[in-house]
Amino acid sequence: MDDLKVCIVGCGDIVQISHLEHWEKNPHSRVYSCVDIDPEVARSTAEKTSAEVWLTDYEEAFADPAVDAVDIALPHQLHRPAVEAACAAGKPILCEKPMAMNVADGQAMIDAAAAAGLPLSIRHTARYDAVNVEMKRQIESGAIGEPLFGSIRTGGLIPCERLGGLPYWHWFKNRAAGGGAIAGVGVHGVDVLLWLVGGTVKAAYGVGGRHMMEAGFPGDTDNDVEDTASLSIALEGGCVLNVIACWTLRGPKPPTQVHGSDGALFATGDGLLLIDGNGGEHQLDTPPVTRTITDDFVDHLRAGGPLPAPADEVIESVKVLEACYGTIDPLLE
Repeated sequence: MDDLKVCIVGCGDIVQISHLEHWEKNPHSRVYSCVDIDPEVARSTAEKTSAEVWLTDYEEAFADPAVDAVDIALPHQLHRPAVEAACAAGKPILCEKPMAMNVADGQAMIDAAAAAGLPLSIRHTARYDAVNVEMKRQIESGAIGEPLFGSIRTGGLIPCERLGGLPYWHWFKNRAAGGGAIAGVGVHGVDVLLWLVGGTVKAAYGVGGRHMMEAGFPGDTDNDVEDTASLSIALEGGCVLNVIACWTLRGPKPPTQVHGSDGALFATGDGLLLIDGNGGEHQLDTPPVTRTITDDFVDHLRAGGPLPAPADEVIESVKVLEACYGTIDPLLE
């Protein structure tokens, strides 16, 4: 198979700082076409990558038989129609997180890909963090027994001036357009914990506030999203998870941790700490991770390797987003 020709849809901030590098560094892929509603952004991105085509209409781009796969990096609420269009055109898809803001949209995306016989992968890159990879390996090896509780904090202090200066800052002012800190950074933590411990979501609840936003957001006075939240998640079987999602907290992050029936794991600045069933402490190495989710997606298409972060697995994190926004929204009225 020749180099995979990729069409990127939505050429905003995350594409510029992450997606392009991943595609360009993979020896078997290259950016072929760039699509953005802003023609100047589409054109400049194409020039940066030596892409052959730039457009403002993704359906026109998908109709090109030269396109082998699609990378969708649009605002959250636009993922479903773009995925459905890619499926109709017969293009495999790597889609930005969060997959969707509600289960109905997420399931429609899964159904469209299944009907077309196409892979749909969700770009949850935190699964490729070295500490998370080793933690996953330890849990699967039975090092801590049955997982009972997990906790993670995502985000940090992001001044509202920075948020206001980001491209497409309007994402942050409207729940209907993709939510706030929960969808922006919290979903990384939700996905990582669900990936680490496995299982099916039984219930989820969120509480939160809007502290930074009330202080004033550049260019807008009608924002309605959360900037700080705590999510509680119960899985079938009894495991409980907690995720802190914030743009407003200072200081070092507490360690990601997973406690089991026979031990516990803590992510530390030096790697990973295993506490065994007898209370003994063991500092574990965390080998570097040299692959990206893009590499695994390319390998899946070229050689049939495992599909990374498959949509029918990631739908569990969408259940959490929808449930938590259902409980947190009335608190922000």
